[in-house]
Amino acid sequence: MEYLLCTTPRVGSNLLCSLLKLTERAGDPGEYFCTGEMALRKPHLGDVRFHQGVPVDFQDYYDRCREVFTSESGHFGAKAHATQLRWGLEAGFQFERNMPTRFIHVSRADVTGQALSFARATQTGAWLSATPERTNPRFDADLIRSSFKEIVGDNEGWERLFEGYGIEPYRLSYEQLVADIPGELRGILDYLEVDQAGLDLDHIARCATGYFKKQRDTTSEEWRRLWNDEVRKNAVAREQPLSLLRSA
Repeated sequence: MEYLLCTTPRVGSNLLCSLLKLTERAGDPGEYFCTGEMALRKPHLGDVRFHQGVPVDFQDYYDRCREVFTSESGHFGAKAHATQLRWGLEAGFQFERNMPTRFIHVSRADVTGQALSFARATQTGAWLSATPERTNPRFDADLIRSSFKEIVGDNEGWERLFEGYGIEPYRLSYEQLVADIPGELRGILDYLEVDQAGLDLDHIARCATGYFKKQRDTTSEEWRRLWNDEVRKNAVAREQPLSLLRSA
């Protein structure tokens, strides 16, 4: 069975991928459409040819990833942001030929918090909690605004894909995942028809969360206050509703 994690940045998808991989029964869901991860996968792919860090034949690369990273249970998973999938299609990925059996759409109810986190990671390069920030983050309203628009646009792109192919995805929010990691993991494994006999999901959750920690801190709280002030000022100036405000 093949599945695709349909994501946007900062929705806990790295945590989810780690959880699924730790079961050792749901494949190794990676960002196969991300050039940075391509470099990490390259040593495992035999004679797949690359040029300037990109596969010469993207479909051949993806086929080999499927061969190498499918679990013994027969599960192969991939994760992609909508922008990454669009790039893969332009590079030669054949979506209809590789149509997954299952789709999992991971989103975040607090889109403002997501945009703030996205903007901060873009500045600092710390996409994982275990990665130190390369620079000190600074509040940048324009960057946050563009992050917000990218998130909304990518989610709209996923919805168009689902509608166009008649797909009803399994839907999961960041908030649901972090509130009950073992329970949400159990539900996803059921959806993927993974045999859970003997799996200690509580132990898997502890292992994953020991590495992936929330990156929210006082900087995040201050940025939210400044962003809300920014939205209020713009709304008053343009006589628009405060549609971009979200509660913490």
